[in-house]
Amino acid sequence: MSNVKFTSTGAWANLDICLLVIRHSFVIPYSGFVILYVIISTRVYPHKCDMTNMNNNTTITYRVPYADTDQMGFVYYANYLVYFERLRNELLRERGTAYKEWEARGLLLPVIEAYCRYRAPAHYDDLLVLSGWVSMAKGTRIRIDYRVEREDTLLADGYTVHACLKRSGRPTRVPEELKME
Repeated sequence: MSNVKFTSTGAWANLDICLLVIRHSFVIPYSGFVILYVIISTRVYPHKCDMTNMNNNTTITYRVPYADTDQMGFVYYANYLVYFERLRNELLRERGTAYKEWEARGLLLPVIEAYCRYRAPAHYDDLLVLSGWVSMAKGTRIRIDYRVEREDTLLADGYTVHACLKRSGRPTRVPEELKME
């Protein structure tokens, strides 16, 4: 049995990440071809952004270049995770230490979970407001929540969870500077 996470980009209706669980698979030979049948089940796991620490947020603006859009004229769905990363870098910088400096000190923050809920599409030349905040910092993990807005319209929200690791790959506690205030 294997688990696969995916995100749908459908018609921008409030979409959630689903977990596909492959229940059974079997092969049937057919006229020299092999047909693989896979029986799957899906579960929807709703996620919500934690808005309780939004008062400690970082905000930046970003104008959408043509390169960020797909053939339909929408911002390509994976670019929202890039927007999250842009904001995360500024958030760390605002807290006094750029990510590059954390790496020089031997601290790594790999993403171990990412979630994005698409609510409305962004387009070429839109001026986006990206905001984010640390919503959880416990033990060896830190969670950063994000919002992507155009004027008063929420386009997407989500979060990333990061492990705090030493350069050796061993977990380490979240530094005080990264914890919520």
